[in-house]
Amino acid sequence: AETVSMRLMRGWLALATDDLAAARHALEEAARAGVRAGSYNFACLAYAHLARAEYHAGAWDDALVHIERAAAIAADFKGLAARSWVPWIRAMIGVVRRDASMLAALEAEVRAAPAVLTGHRAAAAIARGLVHVSRGDHEAALAAMAPVAGPEAPAALSEPGFWPWQSIYAASLLALGRLDELEDFAARH
Repeated sequence: AETVSMRLMRGWLALATDDLAAARHALEEAARAGVRAGSYNFACLAYAHLARAEYHAGAWDDALVHIERAAAIAADFKGLAARSWVPWIRAMIGVVRRDASMLAALEAEVRAAPAVLTGHRAAAAIARGLVHVSRGDHEAALAAMAPVAGPEAPAALSEPGFWPWQSIYAASLLALGRLDELEDFAARH
């Protein structure tokens, strides 16, 4: 039988390659199986990425339901590493829904999430960048995304299927009129 982690990885890979139907199916299976098995870190991560898949499919209400499920699991189990992904996906949903209260609450949520691993820092950087862009503060968005965009950032964070921060960064450079930097950035990404 396929393990929860294998379902989760299958779903995340499908999401990274824009196979949204396969991603949604695998991530929903992983989330439910994770809850049944008491594997709450995997369940939280699966619900978060399921919300991201629903977001990309344009099913924003479903995305909100799934990210709230992930948030509820994270709230019940404070030590989960997967809770770092919740603010990022909430920020995506908050921006498209123009939900100012959701976006305002994210600052504290990002600060409270673990920032131990590279993925944690990347998720927090993307969440902060989205919040700043939603406020029109593009300088702050660029600064917030330094952990993923800066010269010290691991090369793995440049894969847009897994870490989709490039359009946020490019839009901020464009909004600030920093066209030479945008051209250099576009050539690298």
